[in-house]
Amino acid sequence: SGSINLEKTAAFFLNEKRLSSTSFSEFFQDLLNMSGSKSLRDFVSKKPLQVLKLCFERSILIIQSEKKYQEAKKTLSPLSLLTLHGIDTSGVQQQHITALRRDLELKKRNMKVQMEAEQKVKYTLQSAIAAKEAPAVIQDHTEKHNKAMALYKKSQNDVGLAQAALTASSSTSNDAAAKDLPALPMSPDALEWLHQGLKIVQILVRHDEQFFDGTNHADLYQIYRLLWKSKGRYLRMIHDERLPAKFKTESEMIAKVLILYSERHPDDVDCLYDFLRVFLNPTGVDFTFVRTFLERMVTHELNLEQKKKLLRRFFLVIGGEGNDEVKVLSIQLLILPLLREGLEQENVNGKLGGEQPPTKGSLAYKATPKESDGDKGNKNSEVSRSELVGIEFIRSYMKVMKDGSSPRSERLHIELLKVSSLLIEFLWKEMVEHRKELIKFTWTHLKSDDSASKTWAYVNVCHFISRFDCPSKITLQVWIALLRTHQANKDLVRSAIDILVPSLPKRLPEEDFTKAIKWTKKIMFEEGHSIPQLTHMWETFVRHPSVFFNDRNLFVPHMVNSLNRLGLPPTSTIENRSLSLSVVDLIMSWEEHRLEISRGSVSAQDHVDKKTRFSHEMPKSGADFTMNKSMIDVVLNFLVRVSFFAAESKEVGARIVNEKGVSLFERGIKLWPQYDVVRVSYFDKIFTLTPLIETSQPTPSTNTEKTLKTKSSQKMPNKGLSNQTGQFDSSQSSPVKKDTESSPTEGMVTCLQLLHILIRSSPHQRFFIEAAEKLSKFIVPCFSQGILLQNKMLRLKLKEFSHAVFGGGNKASEPLLTGEFLGVFKTQIEHILAIDMNTPDSDATKASSGVPDSKINTMDSDQFDNVRHGGRCSAYFVVELIEEVCRTNLQFLGYFSSSLLSLSQRLLKVHVQDASTATRRVTSMNSQMISRGVQQNLASSMIGILEEANDSSSGSISRTKDTILSDDRGMKEVQEVGSNIRSLISIIRLLGLKSEIPASMESDARRRLFQLLCTILEKSDCLALLLTATSIIGRWIVLRESPISVEERRRLLTKLNFKQVTEVPGEPLASIVANIVMRLRFKKSSTDKVKKRSSNGKFLSPMISQNVSAIVSDDDTVSTDSREELNGVINQLMMSHSLSADHGIRKVFIDRFQGANNSQMNVVEMFIVLLQSDWTSLGDKLWLHRFVQHLLSHEFCQNLRISYNDDPVRTAPLSLAKHAETSTGSRSSLKLEGVNNYESFMSVLDDSPKWDSMCSIIEKLSLGDSDLCHHLFHELLQTIWVRCDDKMRDSITIALEKVLAQPHHAQFIYSSRFPFNPKYDNDLLLPTHGCNIIQTVLASTLKLRPIPKYDIDLLVYLGTKFNSWHEVIQIMETDLSHNLEDSKRQQALLIALRRCYDALNEKDLSLSLSQRLSKNVGTKRALSFEMYNMVSDALTKYNELINATNEEMLSNEELCIWESRFVDLNRESQQWAVLADYAKNSENPSVMMECAWKARDWKAVHSLLPSPSIVAGLEIGCPGNKIDEIYLAIGTGKLSEVEKLHLQAVQLCLHNWQLLPKLAPGCNAHSSLFQYFHRLVELRESGQIMVETGNHSTKGTLP
Repeated sequence: SGSINLEKTAAFFLNEKRLSSTSFSEFFQDLLNMSGSKSLRDFVSKKPLQVLKLCFERSILIIQSEKKYQEAKKTLSPLSLLTLHGIDTSGVQQQHITALRRDLELKKRNMKVQMEAEQKVKYTLQSAIAAKEAPAVIQDHTEKHNKAMALYKKSQNDVGLAQAALTASSSTSNDAAAKDLPALPMSPDALEWLHQGLKIVQILVRHDEQFFDGTNHADLYQIYRLLWKSKGRYLRMIHDERLPAKFKTESEMIAKVLILYSERHPDDVDCLYDFLRVFLNPTGVDFTFVRTFLERMVTHELNLEQKKKLLRRFFLVIGGEGNDEVKVLSIQLLILPLLREGLEQENVNGKLGGEQPPTKGSLAYKATPKESDGDKGNKNSEVSRSELVGIEFIRSYMKVMKDGSSPRSERLHIELLKVSSLLIEFLWKEMVEHRKELIKFTWTHLKSDDSASKTWAYVNVCHFISRFDCPSKITLQVWIALLRTHQANKDLVRSAIDILVPSLPKRLPEEDFTKAIKWTKKIMFEEGHSIPQLTHMWETFVRHPSVFFNDRNLFVPHMVNSLNRLGLPPTSTIENRSLSLSVVDLIMSWEEHRLEISRGSVSAQDHVDKKTRFSHEMPKSGADFTMNKSMIDVVLNFLVRVSFFAAESKEVGARIVNEKGVSLFERGIKLWPQYDVVRVSYFDKIFTLTPLIETSQPTPSTNTEKTLKTKSSQKMPNKGLSNQTGQFDSSQSSPVKKDTESSPTEGMVTCLQLLHILIRSSPHQRFFIEAAEKLSKFIVPCFSQGILLQNKMLRLKLKEFSHAVFGGGNKASEPLLTGEFLGVFKTQIEHILAIDMNTPDSDATKASSGVPDSKINTMDSDQFDNVRHGGRCSAYFVVELIEEVCRTNLQFLGYFSSSLLSLSQRLLKVHVQDASTATRRVTSMNSQMISRGVQQNLASSMIGILEEANDSSSGSISRTKDTILSDDRGMKEVQEVGSNIRSLISIIRLLGLKSEIPASMESDARRRLFQLLCTILEKSDCLALLLTATSIIGRWIVLRESPISVEERRRLLTKLNFKQVTEVPGEPLASIVANIVMRLRFKKSSTDKVKKRSSNGKFLSPMISQNVSAIVSDDDTVSTDSREELNGVINQLMMSHSLSADHGIRKVFIDRFQGANNSQMNVVEMFIVLLQSDWTSLGDKLWLHRFVQHLLSHEFCQNLRISYNDDPVRTAPLSLAKHAETSTGSRSSLKLEGVNNYESFMSVLDDSPKWDSMCSIIEKLSLGDSDLCHHLFHELLQTIWVRCDDKMRDSITIALEKVLAQPHHAQFIYSSRFPFNPKYDNDLLLPTHGCNIIQTVLASTLKLRPIPKYDIDLLVYLGTKFNSWHEVIQIMETDLSHNLEDSKRQQALLIALRRCYDALNEKDLSLSLSQRLSKNVGTKRALSFEMYNMVSDALTKYNELINATNEEMLSNEELCIWESRFVDLNRESQQWAVLADYAKNSENPSVMMECAWKARDWKAVHSLLPSPSIVAGLEIGCPGNKIDEIYLAIGTGKLSEVEKLHLQAVQLCLHNWQLLPKLAPGCNAHSSLFQYFHRLVELRESGQIMVETGNHSTKGTLP
């Protein structure tokens, strides 16, 4: 039944009607593509021709009918042929008729012209007869008339034929053409059927990789092959513009299926030749995939026998009568790739032998061992060295090549030449007997008029010369011809020369080789005036330097003289300039090799390869040729000029020429140091033009009212200069500018490079003595242009030049250190420093914040100048320059120390303003946004580090306030900062280069420096800046002979508490400070381990590691007296860094804490001592980890292990396992495999060292997991509590109360940087991962028995401020149930509970507790009314109680209940008049405020705002008072303040939200905040509506 259903399904879709419908066809294809349709696909695949008979039937019938038509020697008209194959001919017919009409018109016009010509000649003839002229004249006119008459009659005949053709074509219709067709034509439906059949087969093949395996579907392959060869497919492919779009892919789909078949049946090589048909005509379909397939098949897929079969099939193709284009394609796409790949592989494997021996009598023959001639034994060889190409193939190929029975196209001749060249290159031994035929065939094409054929013939003959003995005359003739061929087919000519030149020494005797050299020189002199000829020859020399080395004396002078002609003319191309530099490179290479030979470091033949090793034995007169001074002068002068020319050029590639010219100049200076030939005149042009650039470009001004950036924006036009942000690498091609204008500073950059080379490489001072005055003028515009943003390369080269001049060690620069140059240099640096010092802070802030302002700057900025710590400092490169020089010459700093200090103060001011703004922005964002982000106050820095590492490994790096990035090595590095901060960092490094600098400073400078450092430590949030400042300060602090006083040390130490930096980026700072503290507090032996680890550099970035090493590696530490004076500050820093992520630092602090206290004290005493410690510095961290650290390291944990071994619960599983083993004989029968793991774990507990190691591991883990830390503290506290007596418990309770009452606890400490649970990330109702120590301590207290009795007011305070509602309420309820005897405490607990429930908006619970607290029956009755929501009755009852009851008989608490319920009920009943009277009498500002804004009494609202109770409410975070201010702003028309007040109110609401429990069903704690949020939304919208209304009212428009 299943097969019947499949048959019916196929029959349903594959009928004429549905197959013609696109919707049914696409549905059937989708059905076949479904994964569950395998049975349907198998059914169609079993008999595809039967199932898809309709799809291919019409096409097969047409193919068969065409074959019969051809056998009957009948032909179809072109129109009928197109109609037969489904191509629309309506347009063709119309186009044909239009062409015929146009032809008829032209012939009629021609007939008219011929008629007029005949009349004119006839008139001339008649005139001659009438005039009775000579018979010869009359005869001449008669002949002309006869010719004119013949032309006229011919034109009449042409017109008649054209008219008949037009009439016949107009009478012929498509229907008439269709009647003559041999079969039914391809209708649109038939084309659709064929298209759908091809798509269905494509689907089947795609889902079945074995579709064509073996003999599967051979009949379908034959159908596809018929379709591929059919005339219909070919016509539809070349006339695809007349077909619908979807039918254009017919050939592509057939080709893809045939490709799959060919891959499965590589033996069928005929299929590969069939593919060539697709490339005969250009089509709209891209058949590149077919070309790729053919190349892959013939080179990699076919085996040796299949390749040979393909080669044999080639001779049938090329020997047939087919189209020459098919033969060309067969060679291009099949034969050449096959032969090239196969022969190259065999040559690599050594099957084809070595090099061809040189010709007897040649120069190379003298340098080779005297062996057999090389041709012996090969002429009559019947065996080919190649497995692929046999003798039979060679003979068959030569037969084809010699065959001249039929004419061939030039393209086919070219392909045959390619094959011949390939065979000669690899199978020269086998081709020896065919040398005559080869050279005859090649020589014939050397005389061809076709340039391509002629050039390929030259390539072939060069291969021939390189492999076979050849007459010297022919070799010289070819060499001379190639030297003179420099216009057409340059690449082929170059290839031919590259083949021939290395072979000249092997084929030419010494005499003939000398002729070749002389001919080369002759051509150079005779035709060298032609630049193309000259470039052609020099390119040959550059590519083959070794061949001409010993004859360089003939060419080097002309090379030197031709440099200016090639590289310097303005019309010279960039290729010619590059070639001229290559010629210089060649000259220098020859000279360098000559020097190596003269020194004996290399033999004469080492400069040549094996093919030309003969040259050292030649008695050449030029073997020892040396360049004279004048030549060197010309070369160096040329390099200077071409470098400057390329620097100023706009051409593409000029940058590369410039870099190469500078590199060669440096090489030349080193190559010829004995010649002091570099003259100042070389640089006159740049020295002359630079002052012009200075006057035409903006220059720095000391005017404080105009900043540098404003000047560059207003005066310097933006010419689209590309911003170079990367480092310059001369070894690579520099990116080519896309602009059309070159920078005016490129010449200055090149000049600085050349000067730098002269300083470093030249020992002569003459140049700088003569150029000192000009350099003094040149350096001024270098600085003035260097401060512009786009001139980064100028700044870089200016720094290098300055370091070479002032860094010391260069004698050449000594004339510049004593003359005018030094003064000008210092003036320029001071000038630029003064510009930045005098820049207004507002402009600097704009630049720092990256605000685009057309008045400030319109040019691109540096790469990192728009980032968070951005801002551009124009003097940055000057500061960097000073720092670079000071690395080797510290005295250079003395010139600028005062200016640098002033600049640093200005930069720090801008940075502090920016940091303050960013801090406020981040704080606001963190408090408003409920999304992933960086959270402040993580429980420990280890949490942030671990999460950062996890994010990096998963590919997502979080961005912290100081962004941390990952480099290629996977290490964390600090993001780059703007030039403002980089300048500040460099200045601080400069001032801290030597430890005695602060001591040697003047008092004012010293004060400014310390003020600068203190400001950085307090207000900067830039990690790079803080690291630099901290490392310098730390080095000053720990020195015994410190340059700063003890008071200054103490002051700086107090600043080393970086609250403004978040945990992860702040950890390197913490490590540095911890090392400082250890050096101050402990002896050197205590920090050796930490020093080794800190300076290792494997876990810190290079900058951080360097800063740590600068501190911990100093042996001369602070004295003992100084330590005692700094003890207070040191202890605070020790506490703040006791939770460091570095375990070594934590271990040192733990050991020192235990050593400072009695090491013999018990665990309870230690716990109390820990509670009594000062935790102020760790208030924003989970300092409970300190308890876990110390308790786990106490011997108390060892006792726990010993007692645990005796626990019967521990031994129960093992007893059960033994019992099971003895009873059944196998543990596996009871599935007790876990017992083995349990035993292993127990063995760890039994082993004391392993137990200690496990405790240490747990301690480390707890620092990165706050939940584990909470659990450990909970368990340890319970264990300690059990071991205490009542007195100790009271002591612990008092100590805990003191700790909990401290004001330094953070309300929100986060155990993760991510605010939501990863499992419920989309649930906005989930709270953040917040925790605090108060919650942890109170939660742990709940498990203690007896429970500690905390102060009740303290509990209420903790619940309100630290979101500890559940813990506090549970503690108080437990205390209430366990202290039934103490009535006063019970009363206080009830009151406290009612306050808590009121704060949580739990009205029912609060009323129940109020009833329990009330003694008056009326009060209880009124509360009952209220509990049942009888508001009116409750209010009436409260009024009766207030009027009738004596207050003296009631407690204060009951009176408070009356008052609060009276106010709430009247507020709920909207009795604002009653409340206003009550508020006035009781002087309650809060109620008065609420009544005032309800009554729109804005004066009263305004007067109440400054009242102390209202201000106090704002301070504790009450959003209602802030909302009252919004009402006042709207009511009084101060609409501009609404948005600001709205944001403040939202902040207060969000803050209060975080102090409430989780949002859960039935929880009313958040209801009041929801109401506040709703009111805030309405108020904001009201304010916006009023603003828009006011604007429209002012403008007189309608909203």
